[in-house]
Amino acid sequence: MYQLAKYKPKKVRFYLSLESVIYIVVYLAISFVLMCPSLNDKYIAGDDLFHHLKWIIEYISVFGFQNLDPKWMPDLNMGFGSPTFVFYGSFVYQIVSITYKIVNDIKLSLDIVCIVGLFLSAFFMYFLSHIFFPRRVSFYIGLFYLLFPYHIVDLFLRFAIAEFWSFCFLPLIIFSVIKYYKTHNKIYLLMFNIAYILLVKTHILVSFLFSLFLAFGLLFFLKNVDKKILKLHMNFLITFVLSLGVLAHYIIPVSYTHLRAHETSLHLVCRLLL
Repeated sequence: MYQLAKYKPKKVRFYLSLESVIYIVVYLAISFVLMCPSLNDKYIAGDDLFHHLKWIIEYISVFGFQNLDPKWMPDLNMGFGSPTFVFYGSFVYQIVSITYKIVNDIKLSLDIVCIVGLFLSAFFMYFLSHIFFPRRVSFYIGLFYLLFPYHIVDLFLRFAIAEFWSFCFLPLIIFSVIKYYKTHNKIYLLMFNIAYILLVKTHILVSFLFSLFLAFGLLFFLKNVDKKILKLHMNFLITFVLSLGVLAHYIIPVSYTHLRAHETSLHLVCRLLL
């Protein structure tokens, strides 16, 4: 990180070579092929399908322009309601709800969201890898990330759709941090801000563990820096604090209501987080 920060500021240029476009199309095609077994009348028979499906149906029923981030699901628990999304990240459910408004079919909406999740994970990993490697090598790294066994198991065996989608944002966050320190361009701070907020709103446990990794990584590279580099670190710290401020409406309720969440007495990760 220190070596990256020594570079002079560079202009940001967004363009795609023909080779990159071909690789991106291949990623999209592979994502579609992987979902082909589900592109019929049957849902993916994962372990958590029942829970996610009833949450999706309920979320769609209360989602709208007047309630873009609903927390209370009024018809769950036999009509007594449930504060599901006080604890659980809602971003994927928002995407499914928006897709449903367009296609008017829950099954098709879910399939589209899964295809997009597969594609974006490879797409962002390709651009992260391309910082260090040639395009062809980066393509294979993105392909491996797309086909990584746990990634596929998360979707088709567990149907942990929120955790599955969280893997899209991990390479994007690392990409934005590296590019910021390399180019000094603040547009990458904005990219980091958006990606980190979406990660937390997608799956808070993954975001917590990844935040620890990110913090230790930044602390490791903070040693032996000169005064000129401190400005970069201060800008990054301010951006991170702003991200937490935007997420306060979600993080604070989770923190002070965790004792009512049944998983905290059994799961170590939940106890560390809450």
